[in-house]
Parts: sequence; structure tokens; C-alpha cells
Amino acid sequence: MRSPFVALVVCPAALALGPSDTTTEIQPQDAFEYVAVPEVRQDPKSRTIEVAYVHMKGKAGGVPTFVFFGGPGESALDFGSLEALRASHAELLDVGDVVFVEQRGVGASRPNLDCEPVHLPLDRPLQRADFMAAYERILPDCIEAAGADMRGYTTVEIADDAEAIRRALGSERINLVGGSYGAQQAYYYIRRHGDRVNRAVLSQFLTPHAALVLPSTIDDYIHQIGERVGPAYGFDVGGGERLEALMQSVYAEVDARPVEIQVGDATLVAGRTDLEILTALALRRTHESWSLPALFGQMNEGEFGSVGPAMLQFYRGGLPVNAAVLALDSAAMTDRERRAQFAAEVGESLSGHGAHLPFPDVCEHLEPGHVPETYLDIEALGDVPILFIQGELDARARDEDLSALVSNDENMRLLLIKNVTHDLGRSVSDTIDAELRAITSGFLAGGEWPAVSEIEVPVSLK
Repeated sequence: MRSPFVALVVCPAALALGPSDTTTEIQPQDAFEYVAVPEVRQDPKSRTIEVAYVHMKGKAGGVPTFVFFGGPGESALDFGSLEALRASHAELLDVGDVVFVEQRGVGASRPNLDCEPVHLPLDRPLQRADFMAAYERILPDCIEAAGADMRGYTTVEIADDAEAIRRALGSERINLVGGSYGAQQAYYYIRRHGDRVNRAVLSQFLTPHAALVLPSTIDDYIHQIGERVGPAYGFDVGGGERLEALMQSVYAEVDARPVEIQVGDATLVAGRTDLEILTALALRRTHESWSLPALFGQMNEGEFGSVGPAMLQFYRGGLPVNAAVLALDSAAMTDRERRAQFAAEVGESLSGHGAHLPFPDVCEHLEPGHVPETYLDIEALGDVPILFIQGELDARARDEDLSALVSNDENMRLLLIKNVTHDLGRSVSDTIDAELRAITSGFLAGGEWPAVSEIEVPVSLK
């Protein structure tokens, strides 16, 4: 649950790779164990909360692997059954035990800070103010009802929660695996408890200083996607400029004349903000990002039929809200210089606010904790062997932020997946997931670095 790259939806089936479908639900009383921790460790008067985890037995004698979920907001509960959770991490169980760490305030952790859903207007184009009005109405009562101190919902606290679980299990050293926000959790664990880490695999890693992704960065990746898929659409040069011009044309049209879209019995009115949000969602998935020229081409011809159902499914039909999730992201957005740079760029950008709503506005209504500035320097990672796996066209996790660091550190490697975005190509390749799982388990089990530094997923519109 992260601003529309992740925050508008929890594990969206159509725009992000989700767990396997099953018919058996996880029973928390059977599957989860709990560790009691302070809600705010720096406050001696803080109440105690309970963080959940699932401990699965794997290969005897191996080093346990701690798995951090993404989002924030993703949970072991999202897998639907223990069988699906086990099947999705079978390779890691061949390495040793696997411990799935729930985020505090989320899923089976206690308290769970779920709020009532946000319902946004259907009969007019969406505006930034609509989000804030809804959150301002929902959040205070939700937080008060839970008795939550939002200062405690930071990634630093989650790292210390994982350490409390490690101690409870009596594991001397552990491996770490995390993707997207899960990679951030693993990073903070390494920063705080690196002497306990054997090896780590961090995929789709967003550097801490860039939690609020700048609009100029997103615009640059939109341009790169246009360049990369241009030949598939029949033009060999100028693909970036053509995609940008097409998007600007559609935006200008819906700014002047918002579009009515019939979805079943509902009539939705779409404007520019809606299209910015849907573009941000599409950038998470390689297939949808490659299809952006086709989508905007259809809209440029007046065909908006595919837009309405997506709007209704992902945010206009009832948007899930969890106060802990909002606080976890907000705690990383307290850099005022970064926020000022964001504000200066957003009005002139192609991507606009769509990739971040309700951030950073919602942070003002949470009184969140903050991430210490000392953690923004990713060079201080000690001697833990770390494999980074990044999508080349991933606007949220930019490989150039790591390349120089990794090239000068013998304990790190970067595996670049070419032509793909935040899903690492899973939406377009039947083999990439199995390949990455094998690479991950091989590295964790025996320290085997990948034999290659790049894997290319060919661009195809089929």
C-alpha cells in the first residue's frame, strides 16, 4: 500500500504479481506467532504491541531466511493459505527455515490499523483535494480508536522488530530477502544489526533518500519506455518524444473536456489526475508500461473503455486505508529539501501528482516518526554480501543509484534485468521468476554470485 506505485492498492491482481489463488484461508491462530515489542522504543512510557510472524521449517542445518514483504502493507495473509505461502518460497525452504515478518500495524500484527475505505467521487474528475478531504475525515478517528502512537511506525522500528524475532527464535545469523519496500526493511536491518546477517538479496530497492520519487525521474522513465518500445510500434527513432506528445495531447483534451465512462450501472467522470494515477500504476508492471503508447493512442481516438474499470477497481470503488502504512511512508518523507524539490517540479511534469497521492499531503495529518538522516547514506553497509536485483526501467528503484556503489564494493553485486519495470519482467516472461528464484537461493545457500550481470527480457507486444 504505497502511493500509487503501491499505495493505492494492496497486491492488485491486474497490475502487480500477486500470490497464488487458493481456496483455503490462513488461520492466524494456527499460522502466526507473536513477539511483544514497544510501540515507540525511544519512549519509556510506550505501550506494548505485538508483531506477527510465520516460522516455516526448511532444510535442517541451514541458515534461516527472514522474508520482508513489500508495500508497505503486504502480508502473509495475502497468500490465502499456508500452502500457497510455502509454494511461493519453496527454493528458500531448500536453504533453511523461512521466517515471514509481518509489518507492525498490518495484517496479523496487533493492533491492525486498518481504517474504513476511502470512497472518492464518481461524478466529477478526481482532484488532489478529494483525497485529502477523505483522509482528513477518516484518519483521526481511526488512529484514536486504535490508541496508536504513529511515531512508532517507521522502517527503523520494523528492523528492530525483526531483531526481536531473531532473538526469540535463537538464530545466531540469518539471511535476508526483500523486494520493493521489503528491500528497504532488509536494508535497515543490515544498518542496525548487520553483524547478524549472513547474506541478503534486495530487489527493486529504493534508496532511502528517494522515498519521495521526483516527478522528473518518473518523466525520464516514461521517455525511456517510449524509446525502448518504439520499434515495436513501427518507429525506430523518437519513441520517447512521441509517447510524451501523445500523453500531453490526451491530458489536454481531458483537462478541457472530462470524459464520461460507463462501467456497468456506474457513470465515472475521468480527468487528468485519473490518467496520471493509472499511468503510475501501469509503470509498476512491464507489460502495462510497454503498452502505454497503445493505451494513450486509443484514448487519443476517444476510446476510454478500458480506463473506467481500472479506475473503479483500484481507487474509485473504495480505496483501502491503513494508518500504519501511511505512517511508514510518511516517516521517510520528512526531508524538507526533497519535498521542496518535489513541489517545484510537480506542476510542470508529465506525471504530476499521480505517482504519489495521497503523499506527501497526508503526512501532515499523521504526526509520524522520522528516519534518521544518518541512514540515507547507503555506503555504510559493512561487509554483508548483498545481491541487488533491479529492473532497468523501474522508476521507483533506479539502478544508477547503486551502480557506482556496487562497482566499488567487493561484497555487492547488481543484477540488472533489462527492459523491465518494478515487477522485474514477471508480467511478460514465463521464465524470469523461476530464474530469479534459483539465483536467490543459490546465492543464499552457497554465496554463488550470478554468472551474469544482466538478463535481457526482449520487448514484445504479444
